[in-house]
Order: sequence, then C-alpha cells, then structure tokens
Amino acid sequence: MSLDQLTVGFRRRSTQEKIMKQNGAAPSFVKQLGPAVNVLEGDSVYLEAQCVPTDDNSMTYEWLLNGAPLMKSHRYALSYDFGYVALNILYCFPEDSGEYTLVVRNEKGEARSTVQIECEKKGALFTDSFHPNSIQKIHQLEQPMMRAEPLPDVERVAPTIPLPSSFPTVHESQTLHLEAQISPIDDNTLIAYWMKDGAPLPASSRYRILNDFGFASLDIDYIRADDAGTYSLVVRNDKGQAETSTSFEVDRLKGIISDTAHPESLRRIQEIEALKPALPSEADAPPEAPSFSQQLSGPTDVLKEGQSVHMDCVVQPINDPNLKIEWFFNGAPLAFGSRIRMIHDFGYVGLEFLHVHPEDSGVYECRATNAAGTASTELQIECKPLRNLYLDTQHAESWAKIQEIENRQDIRPPTPEQTFEPPTFTVQLVGADNLPEASGIRLECRLIPVNDPTLRVMWTRNGQHLPQASRFMPRRDVDLCTLDILAIYGEDNGEYACHARSDFGEAVTTCNVTCIPTDALLLDTQHEQSWQQIQEFENRQKPEPIVEEAEKVAPQFTVPLAGSLGELAEGVPIHLECQVAPTNDNQLTVQWYHNGAPISHGHRFRTTHDFGYVALDILYAFAQDSGEWACVARNELGEAQTVTSFQSNI
Repeated sequence: MSLDQLTVGFRRRSTQEKIMKQNGAAPSFVKQLGPAVNVLEGDSVYLEAQCVPTDDNSMTYEWLLNGAPLMKSHRYALSYDFGYVALNILYCFPEDSGEYTLVVRNEKGEARSTVQIECEKKGALFTDSFHPNSIQKIHQLEQPMMRAEPLPDVERVAPTIPLPSSFPTVHESQTLHLEAQISPIDDNTLIAYWMKDGAPLPASSRYRILNDFGFASLDIDYIRADDAGTYSLVVRNDKGQAETSTSFEVDRLKGIISDTAHPESLRRIQEIEALKPALPSEADAPPEAPSFSQQLSGPTDVLKEGQSVHMDCVVQPINDPNLKIEWFFNGAPLAFGSRIRMIHDFGYVGLEFLHVHPEDSGVYECRATNAAGTASTELQIECKPLRNLYLDTQHAESWAKIQEIENRQDIRPPTPEQTFEPPTFTVQLVGADNLPEASGIRLECRLIPVNDPTLRVMWTRNGQHLPQASRFMPRRDVDLCTLDILAIYGEDNGEYACHARSDFGEAVTTCNVTCIPTDALLLDTQHEQSWQQIQEFENRQKPEPIVEEAEKVAPQFTVPLAGSLGELAEGVPIHLECQVAPTNDNQLTVQWYHNGAPISHGHRFRTTHDFGYVALDILYAFAQDSGEWACVARNELGEAQTVTSFQSNI
C-alpha cells in the first residue's frame, strides 16, 4: 500500500468520524475481527477490531463466547483505546473453541463482529520415538543374553610387589605420589594396606589411597616435616605376603627469607645509609626575642554576618624552630572550628574566617612565644547580624489597600427601638397529688408574647433552682413551656414555679406536686429465728488462747565451726557454717569477726541466719583473708562464740 493510499484512507475515516460525531450515530465497525482461526492447544490467539465513533465516552464494549459473557481470567488480556479493541488469549485450551462476538453499544444502538476459533487438542502422551535408531539399540540391550560359562579356577600364587627402595628428597608443601604394581590381579582375597615407620597409616584427608586391579598408589598432599620416614606397602593373601618399603626426607621451607632479591639496590641503600650529615661549622646563635615587623591588620569596617574575614601579620625571627604562635579571642584561647583556618609560614602569620557570626565580634590577639620572650599584636572586628524576619512589605500599594479595607467602617442606620407587652401566662400550671414514686409527670403552661427576644423562662422548686439532673427536662416551644420529670421521688414534693422575665415585666405561675414515697430499705427480718441465731453467733466470745512464754536461755552453739581449714589457694570460695540455740529468741543477734575485728562490708561476704542455721560465704578469698574467724551469738542473758582459721596462699 502506498503512502498516498494511506493518506486517502485516513482522511476518509476522519471525515466519517466527524459526520458521526455531529449526527450522534450508532456504533459501526471499520475493521471486523477477521476470518476463522485454527490453533493448537497452548498457542496464543490475538483478535482485534476497529470501530467508530472514537470520541463517544458512553460507548461500552463486551466480549461473548458462544452467546455468553466471556469469563474473567488472567489468560484473557483486554484493551480498548480510541476505537481500537483487542483480545489477547495467552494460551488456548480445547474448551476455548467456539464463536467469539464483540458487542459495541451506545445510546444510539449497537454493533456486533464475530469470529470462529477452533483449538485442536494435543495428545496427553507421546508414544512415538524421536530417535528410532536409539530405541532399536535399547531393545537389543534389553534382550536376554546367554550366560557365559564360568572360567576354570586359576591356581593362586603368593603376591609380589616391585617398588623402588629409596626416594629423592621432597620439599615441604609439595605433593608426593607413591605407586606399585601388584600381582596376581585376579585374586579377590588379596588385601593391601600402607604403613608408616612400622605403624598403620593414620586416617587423614591428606592421604589418598587407591587399589585398582593390580595398581596400588598413595598420594600425600601438602607434605610436612613430620611426614618424613619409611613407608611400606604390605600385600597379603592365603598363600603368603609381600612387603616393600621406601623412605624420603623433607626439605623444610624457610620461615623468613633474609636474602635480597635485588643485590644492587641493597648496595645503594647501604651506601646512602652510611652517609652522615655534615656538622655545623658555626655554633648556634643565642635565641632572639620575637617581634612583629608588621602588626596584625584586617578589616576595619563593620562586617556583615556570613562574610569571610582575613587578618595577617609578620613576625621575627623566621628561623627559630621553637617559636610558637597562639591566637586569643577576648583574652581566652581561640576555639578551633572548621570555618577557622590558621597560617604560619616562614614568618607570615594569618587567621581566616570562612564566614563570621555576630558572636565573633571582639578583640583578636596573636601572641608569639619562644625561649627569649613574648610579643603580641591585637585587632578588633565587629559583625552586624542579619535580620531573621523581614517585616517590611514588598508591595506598598497592595498593603495600603488592605489597610483601607480592614479599617473601613460601614455606616448602618440605627435599629428602631421595639417595645413588647409584659409577659403574661395565658394557661396556668396544673398540679398533681399522690403520685406513685418513680412515675413521670409533665407540667405545662402557655406564655405570651412569643417574639420578645429579651424573654427568659426559669423553673424553681420551693423557691430554689431545679437541681441538675437528667430526669428534669425543661423545654420552651413558641408559647408552650413544659417541664418533664421522668421519675419523681419523695424529695421532689413541693411548689413548682415557672418564672418569665423580660425587659418589659415579669410573670410567674405556680402549682403543687406531691409524691407518696415507698420504703427504700427493708430493715425488718423475714426469718426471726435465723436472725436470733445470727445474733447469738456474733455475740459469742471466743476463748483467748493461753500462750506459754518460752523460757529464755543464754545462746550456745550446738554445731560449732570446723577447727581449722588449713591452707587454701587464693581465689577459691570458702563456706563457714554452724548451728546456734535457742532458735525462737527474736532478740538473738549473730555477728562475724576476722582477727578480732568485725568483718568489713563487701559483696564478697554473704551472711545467713535462718532459724538457728548460721553461715558465712566468701565468694573468693584473698591473702589478707588469712587468720582467725569467729562467730559470736548474743542475747540479754549472755553470749557464745565459735572459732575457725585458715591460710590463703598466693
């Protein structure tokens, strides 16, 4: 198709769409779905069509399969784009065969386009061979074969092993391979094993042993110095045994290589290191006191915040290695910071600020010091801070208009004075008597005028304001004033009044409400006999138990401490225990002593006193813990003591 034909087709289609848009025509297909499609199971299918009008947002698209809506599935990918409609079936199944219909609808009508799809089912199992020659060979191998006749027994002979008796020197970390040929090769009772220095070869991942049809080998990976020695191969069967040996030495690697790899370079290094610096021909001159040939100079004007600053001076002498330069700010050493850089180069001294702050304003002093004296020079700088808030307007004319609008005062005509009649109750309150407790009641009245904005209505009971409670619900609706009491009790008896007040007068209407209260608490017993028994039980006095006071005795140790623990190593734990009587004396105290003095408080000492059991645990002993340890028990009748000792050695 040529470019001219495409241009003509596009213009024709655009003209058709414009006409349909103007007339609001029913949808129609510019391109149908196409001819019938035949695919295999698992293949993908792509259907597409084009319809007009393309700019109708009320147009809907629907796909049907055999007259029923197409079910939703991830295998179906639908797309609608500016008159272009497509259906992509990712992979087909036999049940996807049938008639596919695309229905396009709008308010003017609908259009349909149909296509037939047939999906051929594949076989579930493939029984045909892809390699006939290979299957024929497999059949030949699977056919039963004639069993071979057994070979005649061969007379067994004693084994023999040819192996060299010596081996050259082996370097450390190399791999060693030993091998030998063994005969007979068809003896299944033949046993071969390796030995080292007369002992069986130890099991190790470095040893790899092979014995295959008369070939025996031993591979040793990563030879070490302790692998040197005699290795033997022993072969044995029921006719006899053969043995052969070989030995080797291991040449160890050097731990440190002291030989140079570049002799010429080493010779040059030795020549350079042998040279000595020339001695000074003149004696050192006495140190000169420092002085500033150029005083500290810098900016003298007021600085702006964030501006960079540079100040410098020149100091003498320039050849004194002991000269020290120090900077001070308002008499204190200058603090270091990333924005401050100090320079001292051959007599030139400088101080730079990348950006200054208002707190940097002050006197800066440069002080030079050596063994002969001290010199200093000063400079004062001042930094003006920037404003953080800009309150000046950037649009003066707009600001003036805003001020004019905000200050404008509207002139309103005065409100005419209104007058109303004084409040009057057209319908008075009606009271109620002998109401049952917890019942509800409504009090209502009618009031005029209804349009007085200054009119206020208030309810009182016995001259007091109504209490705040959810059961009191006053209400005013136009001229009707009501008071609902959801539940009335005995304390609600009295005179209820409705007060109406305004700027033009006052009115009141009253009524009486009475309620018959019921007993809130039933205090009379319903079981007189049971009540008397309860009173008897509660008034009965319990006999007081007679507690015999235990006889107090002086303390004594029923189980004393061990006489002596002997010598103990430093750092070991020590446990001392004993038993004391009496066990029921709450005034009995137990205290431990070391060499006649009370033990010091520390986490190493854990004391226990529980119902006659006394113990002392020393978590770890030191040398200063050696000596005599005593446990003393005291009460008001006397005291008892038990002693032990031990020696802690370092």
